[in-house]
Amino acid sequence: LWQGRAHGPQVCAVPLDGEACVFRLHAELAAVARSALVEDAPRLRAWGAWEFSLCDPQGNRLVFSQWAVRG
Repeated sequence: LWQGRAHGPQVCAVPLDGEACVFRLHAELAAVARSALVEDAPRLRAWGAWEFSLCDPQGNRLVFSQWAVRG
């Protein structure tokens, strides 16, 4: 993210697919992220995706999302 535009914090969407599990990734990041803020838990969004974000001290955010299993 630091390589992005120089004005203000940046947001980067990180779609998860296949074997990547939004809940497992959240737990792993929360356990090791010391200088970044990880949201408390993934949230199910109205459009059908589980999401959580990781924010660094400069305000840059990574938004991880994975479509919910249907049926």
